Amino acid sequence: MDYKSFIEAIKNGDELAFEIFFTMEYKNVIFFICSYIGNESAAKDLAQESFISLWKRRGQIDSNYNLRSYLYTIARNKTLNYIRDNRLKKKNSLEHENLNLNFYALSHPSVINEIDALEMEKLIDLTLEQLPEKIRRIFNLSRVENLTYKEIAQKENITIKAVEYQIKKALDIFRKRLGSYMRIF
Repeated sequence: MDYKSFIEAIKNGDELAFEIFFTMEYKNVIFFICSYIGNESAAKDLAQESFISLWKRRGQIDSNYNLRSYLYTIARNKTLNYIRDNRLKKKNSLEHENLNLNFYALSHPSVINEIDALEMEKLIDLTLEQLPEKIRRIFNLSRVENLTYKEIAQKENITIKAVEYQIKKALDIFRKRLGSYMRIF
């Protein structure tokens, strides 16, 4: 099952697909949350709440986007709420100050950018998969295998200009697909 079908299955209420996703991500979400609150038991509770929220909102999932980034956005928001609620209970203490620092750290745009990067990574992978075969092959030779245009031309038995043209087409497709993310970088 490809990624898009997998997401569609979850969106349509496939409990097995959701269980697979849960198994793959649960410990990662706990680690993410625990790094901000330092309480593994509470992190497990928040992770479970995040998955429950995701399941409840499954109908809103867009199969063209990264499910992980959606989950981490939910987990981030639940963690922010937890920190906000707990720092009010612990005024004038060292723990209060630690919670304040973690709240601001989790609110920092870099965390949001990391979550957006998960989304962008998936979009890059999908775009690469959808490139026409010849363009994808030449693009991979250039960007993954780090071959020069001359080496690619020799390997593919085409001219260097043809390689340049295929790379230009690939980059144009990436620019169109990733346009909304280009402002981030």
